[in-house]
Amino acid sequence: MIESIKKSYLSAGETFTLASRCKEIITPEISTQLGLVEPVKTLDFAMGTLNTSMGNSSKSSFTEQLKDLDRLCDRSVMLLSNMAEAFTYSHVEEEAAAGKKILAIIRKHIPVLSDLGYVNQMARMKTLYSELISDTNKSALETLRLTAYVEQMSICRNNFEATYISKNQSEAETAPIIKTKEATAQTIAALEAMFSLINAHLLLTGGETIEKLVANLNQIIDSIHKAAK
Repeated sequence: MIESIKKSYLSAGETFTLASRCKEIITPEISTQLGLVEPVKTLDFAMGTLNTSMGNSSKSSFTEQLKDLDRLCDRSVMLLSNMAEAFTYSHVEEEAAAGKKILAIIRKHIPVLSDLGYVNQMARMKTLYSELISDTNKSALETLRLTAYVEQMSICRNNFEATYISKNQSEAETAPIIKTKEATAQTIAALEAMFSLINAHLLLTGGETIEKLVANLNQIIDSIHKAAK
């Protein structure tokens, strides 16, 4: 007979490991022969729910895209800052004054780029853009011929924001609606239902195949129990 699962011993992760290892040794041939096709499907579904509830679902497809867009935003700010700073050394007094003015505004809003965090940085870039294009500073940008670079910075920020919003909406739509504790219980219930059917076959028909399967399942259960202690 298959050993009983000591539910109180097992964490969600250990339950998932137990289910995975048990399912691995139930081949399609054995599943068909013993009438386990539906119980295995039920176990598969329960394991999927448990995996998602533990936060182990696949990484958001937006992750790398956001990293790339963040790098573009960083570069756009750095380029604007470096160009404004370069103009502070201009021999043309008007350009030097405009460079100092624009550089001071940039440093006021974004003193450093590192460790700002996505939300904070994008908010700062938005207020920076608003101040740079204001009537007060428009002439300084035109003097330095930086208007196009300011607009490019805004485009980078807007692209990032749109992607970030899409990411949050996507994650909200696919967020697990079941708690890990409940998903763990469902997985154990699916395992126990499958084990009950296997035990019934062992008692009614027996045979080398099912006896070997029961022995292997007990070995797995025993090893998980020992690891969990």
